[in-house]
Amino acid sequence: MDTQYDVIGDLHGNLPLLRSLTLKLGYSKPLNPPPGRKMVFVGDLADRGPMNLDTILAVRDAVLDGRALAVLGNHDYALLKWLRGEDIPRKGGIDETISEILQHHDSTSIRKNLLGFYQLLPIILKLDGGKLVVVHAGIEDRMLLAPITEKEKRFILFGDVVGKRSDGKTLRRDWAADYGGDSFVAYGHTPQDIAQIRGNTINLDLGVYITGRLAALQWPDMNVIFVQ
Repeated sequence: MDTQYDVIGDLHGNLPLLRSLTLKLGYSKPLNPPPGRKMVFVGDLADRGPMNLDTILAVRDAVLDGRALAVLGNHDYALLKWLRGEDIPRKGGIDETISEILQHHDSTSIRKNLLGFYQLLPIILKLDGGKLVVVHAGIEDRMLLAPITEKEKRFILFGDVVGKRSDGKTLRRDWAADYGGDSFVAYGHTPQDIAQIRGNTINLDLGVYITGRLAALQWPDMNVIFVQ
């Protein structure tokens, strides 16, 4: 394998913590991996954070100049729809991100630029010859073998939603507990107390906007690194 990957959990607009994490990963400069390594983002770049627009722009620059790869998360998907001119629910922190975009001195240009960037992002990345798969919320092995349906796209972006809890929060099936695919899956979306390998999966979402913690998986070494 020629390239090693640092798969990074949901950012939610916390650019300072991302900078700290990349330095802890051994980068000589923030967000600048050494030759032979790339950052890979599991999605949800913005919303709820201190620097939403700046975080998106930093990841965009890294993707466009070859330092990083990224998949679309559900928050990114909502922002993409807004950038297309669609009406969306203003929840989950997206109002903060939209406000930062609208307050930018060149808002029209920024919106056009971000639209082009988000339209480039896939919902699945297959890396290292398919040994590593990166998605936002979940996947099943059968989805890796055929074109993705609209229902499967929602699974990948939102997880396997099965209802609502008594407190109104979304209830999702723990798909990773049943995952039996050969590809190792790195994902995020559902905040966890710790990022740990379960079977052939790892959830890298440490709820950065709640806990102030951000995690990365070093592939293929399988080291889990986090900062707080």
